[in-house]
Amino acid sequence: MKQKTIFLTFVFIGLITMALAACHPAAEVLTENNISRVNYKKEITAARKYYESWHCLKERAAQTLDARTESGVIANMEPLWGRKYSYCGKTKEVVVVETVMQGNKHATFMLPEVREKFKETKDVRYKQSMTRLVVETNLETGRVRAFTMTIIPSLKYLEMTNFKPFTNTYLKRDKHFDGRILFHELEGELANGWVYSDGKITHTIEKADISVEDYKLLRSQPKEDEDCEIVGDWILGEE
Repeated sequence: MKQKTIFLTFVFIGLITMALAACHPAAEVLTENNISRVNYKKEITAARKYYESWHCLKERAAQTLDARTESGVIANMEPLWGRKYSYCGKTKEVVVVETVMQGNKHATFMLPEVREKFKETKDVRYKQSMTRLVVETNLETGRVRAFTMTIIPSLKYLEMTNFKPFTNTYLKRDKHFDGRILFHELEGELANGWVYSDGKITHTIEKADISVEDYKLLRSQPKEDEDCEIVGDWILGEE
């Protein structure tokens, strides 16, 4: 596959501290007819139990990683288990529980054009991204895996959806979704991601490309910032 580097400029640059993990497949464009509801309480309880079995490992990573980096931000997030934050869905192959995650400081993943629009307008509606915990159970094998999914809408998609871009889920993407979807392991390491343009995947996100100069700049940023914009410089592969 031909590789090309697409350079994205951001305020903070994410440092990937671990090896790349297994990839997460692109979601199909499913309709509500393809996704059935499941027993909410049962599935949430099972997902929470599985997540907590990994919590010690995640906690160690959170203590080790710099909280200003992308990996550190993800590792420091915790799921919100309330009903208004959680969703359960089922296909013929898998049962999926998703729930919104929140960190001890507010961090927003923003594309360059979105950040420029925010700076120009001071309209906080442009400053949006969402990270969710995803717990997926394979119905045939019983295999369970957990990871995070971060939705980063483009400027076009934010405005097209009237600033309500988060109807997208792990199982279901809007056929017009435009932006980035990033997957991280619970400890914060990048697994992979997808670049969407009008509902179609145009590139895979494979890894971060961090220079020594960028890392020195990152280390010079104050830790006490309560609000920041984060992503990285990505090596993208063409689809």
